Amino acid sequence: MSNTTTTSGRTNKIAALSDDEFQLLRDFISKHFGIYYDDEKRWLLESRLSRLMEKETISSFFGYYQHLIQKFYCNQSFTDPEFVSLLGALANNETFFHREPTAFEALWKNVIPKFYDQGEREIRILSAACSSGEEPYSIAIQFEEKRKEFPGLKISVVGLDIDLMAIGLATKGIYADSAFRGISDLAIHDMYKKNFDYDKDLNQYRIRNAFKKEIIFIHGNLMNSEIMHSLGRFHVIFCRNVLIYFHDDCKRSVLQYFDDILNPGGALFLSSSDHLPHMDEFFDRMQYHGHPVYFKV
Repeated sequence: MSNTTTTSGRTNKIAALSDDEFQLLRDFISKHFGIYYDDEKRWLLESRLSRLMEKETISSFFGYYQHLIQKFYCNQSFTDPEFVSLLGALANNETFFHREPTAFEALWKNVIPKFYDQGEREIRILSAACSSGEEPYSIAIQFEEKRKEFPGLKISVVGLDIDLMAIGLATKGIYADSAFRGISDLAIHDMYKKNFDYDKDLNQYRIRNAFKKEIIFIHGNLMNSEIMHSLGRFHVIFCRNVLIYFHDDCKRSVLQYFDDILNPGGALFLSSSDHLPHMDEFFDRMQYHGHPVYFKV
């Protein structure tokens, strides 16, 4: 077969994805990573996997499925380089600082004051599927600005992500200017950037070490019950723009884990675009500043 590249990015020496192969790979990815590709996204899955198969010189999708199964039984922690590459290809790591400002308004004007008024002085926040760290660092930076409003309050943040490469980037805390692209308010923009050291030669921003000490980054899978329950209890969980990519059964499993590890009355932040089944089983919905917040029943 020739090596010419098709419009989908797949070379002709890789056989086309069959219906059975699509089902096998889709089910494997959904079961272990939660990410679900419906029939309309079949072309996308084929394109993304083809690039990985070319690197491994695997010529059929069934062969690649067998390859993943073998890797899985050897390394279920997903730290094998093959899984790191797979997750990098599958994941949508689109993120930036201060994403969805209304969520942070609700956090600092409604949710944190609620716990503070109840006498809480140590609050734990989980940033689930934190990607390269912009969300947990956003929380830490904003707390630094608001610390005087909450005397004696300590906030610790845990960032969790299945993508080992993304966790590595988050731990380093180095960002390009594009990471601040979602901040239109000049004062807020300056408030963020003053907490970074700027490297003019590399045109990069490094988060100051004081913030790194307030955040723990963990490599882990939202779909893994043991990992989720090992994290401890939280007052607040952020999980935004993630569950919309999961199959309904996987969504319910993750919501159950969140319910298990949230303190009574704890708050769950989803994206304003996340509309999930089963929410009423676990949470009461409130609306603050135009953003939904779900409280543990």
